[in-house]
Amino acid sequence: MSNETDFQEKLQKGYNMLTSNLQELYNKDMDDRRQLEQIQKDMAKCQVKDDSTKESSFDQDKLRDTMQKLCVILSHDATKLTLACKPPRKPQDAIKMVDEMSNTLYRIVGFYYDIPLNGQYMINTYRKAYKTFIDRLLRGAISLLVSFMDSDRAAACSSSSSSSFMLSTAALWETCKSASHLPANNQQAVAAEWKVLLETLDDVKNETNDMVPRDGEMNDDHDSGIAADEEDEDDMAMDMDVDPQVARQCVSLVGLTYLLFQKIQKRCTFSDSLLAQGKAVAEEVDVMVSKAYDLEPEEMVVVMQEYVNKVDSLIKVASNASNQENDSVWFNMCATKLSAIIGST
Repeated sequence: MSNETDFQEKLQKGYNMLTSNLQELYNKDMDDRRQLEQIQKDMAKCQVKDDSTKESSFDQDKLRDTMQKLCVILSHDATKLTLACKPPRKPQDAIKMVDEMSNTLYRIVGFYYDIPLNGQYMINTYRKAYKTFIDRLLRGAISLLVSFMDSDRAAACSSSSSSSFMLSTAALWETCKSASHLPANNQQAVAAEWKVLLETLDDVKNETNDMVPRDGEMNDDHDSGIAADEEDEDDMAMDMDVDPQVARQCVSLVGLTYLLFQKIQKRCTFSDSLLAQGKAVAEEVDVMVSKAYDLEPEEMVVVMQEYVNKVDSLIKVASNASNQENDSVWFNMCATKLSAIIGST
């Protein structure tokens, strides 16, 4: 008959296995990527044609269905483990459920490794979404195991204070339920990240709109009889002002970029390359807006041109991702308008 000491040892073994899987989740990807790069180099030397971008037999939707079913099983395992561990604890039943939960997680992780690496099937964003999900599952399960450990083991295993078993169980349940939101394919995965980029651009758009002073805004304080008491406050306010012409250009550039992102969202076939270009634009827009507060107008011309170059690269990829002739015309007009905006100095 198993006792509490046996149960604590089983928790420790389960913890060690899960933390090892968590570490391997990142180390294995790095090793596989290096191996893939070496294979591609060898193929190039031998002048072997790479057919890896052809349609693959890997079923993305089937994997999602499998993951969702396994997560239902995992949530049941977590519930049974919690019930077995509630006072009065049943060590033998609890040990059995640690094994079952660990085995379910092992299957889930194994199916994740079935997802082909980027460079073979062009589903890098899909793989990233599942990797993030697996990370959350492993961390949730680790937290649950730690919550049942004695104080000495828990202190040695956890870098922070461990949660109660009820909170840990609930958190793991929520992660399992979120499997219903996993992408069915790479396009869905990219679409989810594109939505985040649009939200970021919307925030930047609001910020740039605030750059342009409204009519009478510059004199509101004086007109109301309020004057600054200290010169440094006036200097600070002046330092935060953006040149009016630069501010108007930033507003136009960001506003048009936002429309471009919306157009792509509605009309283009999402891909990893499209997302990569979109992220590059999102990063560059932050650079442009932040520098607008510090640089002189003539210096901002160079910054805005670099930004437009990034957007132009996105437009080229977007044009190839849409089969509609009208869309290509719109994208070309967008590129022309961007150039016209920075030319209006």
